[in-house]
Amino acid sequence: MQLASTSEVDTQTKWGRKPRVRVRKELRGLTQREYRLLVNGLSTMLSVPTAEGQAMYGKQYKEYNYFIVKHAVSVNDPRGDQGHAGSCFQTFHRAWLLEFELALLAVVPELRALPYWDLTLDSSKGGRYYNTPNFMFSSRWAGSLDSSPAENFAVKDGIFGWRQIGKFNWEVYGEYAPIYNGSLATGLLRTPDSTLNSAFVTRFPVSNVFKKNTSMTMGDTTVPIPDNFDWSYSAADYWKCTDAAAYRNWTAWSYCLDITTVPPELLKQYMPPGAAMLHPGIHWAVGSLSDEGHMGDMFDVATSPNEVLVFFSHHANIDRNNMIWQANLARRNPAAASRQAMYGYPASSSEYPYYNPGCYLNDVVNANFKLTDIFGPSAVKPSGFTHYDVLWGTRPGVSSPYTYDSMVRM
Repeated sequence: MQLASTSEVDTQTKWGRKPRVRVRKELRGLTQREYRLLVNGLSTMLSVPTAEGQAMYGKQYKEYNYFIVKHAVSVNDPRGDQGHAGSCFQTFHRAWLLEFELALLAVVPELRALPYWDLTLDSSKGGRYYNTPNFMFSSRWAGSLDSSPAENFAVKDGIFGWRQIGKFNWEVYGEYAPIYNGSLATGLLRTPDSTLNSAFVTRFPVSNVFKKNTSMTMGDTTVPIPDNFDWSYSAADYWKCTDAAAYRNWTAWSYCLDITTVPPELLKQYMPPGAAMLHPGIHWAVGSLSDEGHMGDMFDVATSPNEVLVFFSHHANIDRNNMIWQANLARRNPAAASRQAMYGYPASSSEYPYYNPGCYLNDVVNANFKLTDIFGPSAVKPSGFTHYDVLWGTRPGVSSPYTYDSMVRM
């Protein structure tokens, strides 16, 4: 099947034809019109409050800070991180992206789908856009990485150059304040213990990551930081984790691409070369650390969505990897996608003891700031979608409301 000329395709199942699904495209594959729509939609979300926006665009609209606060609540949950611990990393971010996509499309429905960023196209190992005008970190896209101390390392160019960090809005988000209410020192939407007082999105020099750390310690285990955590991440690294023969369940896939989701007890066992930096590497390289130890905004896990273009498009690319792995696993073993198996996602601590409470199959995703509207207005769930719901509702080629351009070609 060839890529459709629009951003939607029909998909066929054994039950007959299902509604057209959204096709997520790589950022650099957007047309000029789609590029303008993306910029306009994101700019609206950054400037128009939720109540005002819903009056204009409908109930699925949410302001951008809503998504930052929701992400921060997941990280600071008293039960333990609900968005970055083992298998719930991907189900949380998939649900977050679905809600984000619907909010964006409420403003610019002609965009049709949320784009993703394929970082391997920017790799120093043969990436098509490396050191070209279409490089992700150029003025056309996310802005350059060469921020200067004279400007407090603020991001000064790109689509959202000189974007100011918001403050926690107690009137709107007060119910979540017992878990997260911004930086305790500044009130800005940064992690609670952040003392970084820059008013703008901040990136520190990438070399500072290695200057500060050459290894990573979790519990009693220390491993070296792989040297491909920045622009040397290759296509081979990316595709490694889509191998369903090597990674036979959801947890194994999670550990393949993100070293930070691996429990300390299993760190050495699950530390594959290369691939494990797909998720954290961009956070570290883009945000980095100051000489004083302040985290740049992409490095700050709780509020990393402050990096508007980089965050959502990077996570959509991770989601693409996961969806391709799901499709590969289902081809290899159709029963793996059944209600009983659900890709081997652990249902309880007796199956897998390393997850935080709230991260098992039938738990509500991010229960302290629920995701209730991720499949559209006809499928709202006030009690919050579970990890099972997310998996069942996004089975590739069967129930998912979206796919990726590279999957249409498969």
